Amino acid sequence: MQTKASAAAHEKIKPIKLTIREKIYNLIKENPNTNIFEICKSLNLPEKTVSGRLSELMDACRIVITGTVEGLSLFCIDTPTHFNIMVRRAEKFNSKIKQLEKNYPDLLVNYIHNKTK
Repeated sequence: MQTKASAAAHEKIKPIKLTIREKIYNLIKENPNTNIFEICKSLNLPEKTVSGRLSELMDACRIVITGTVEGLSLFCIDTPTHFNIMVRRAEKFNSKIKQLEKNYPDLLVNYIHNKTK
């Protein structure tokens, strides 16, 4: 549930998040197969901030993981298509369903109902 204060805070930081996301996108564009720690170091940002923006970029199908080195994902630019975006949404939905089944089975029916209206 979102309160007025949290909604206001979200709106306040939204431009900052967008700017950071674009900086990360541009860094990956200039340096394909970059990992999260290289991004953090290059942009002088905390890992938690970069991780969140990487997830947003992946959800929008703007970047993709090309592989891993020493357990770290490597990122490069992806061209979003409607199909890719729909597949990503389905993957996230399935992941959420599994998480709810395991940890919060009583919330599962309500979640599915709300997402499939």
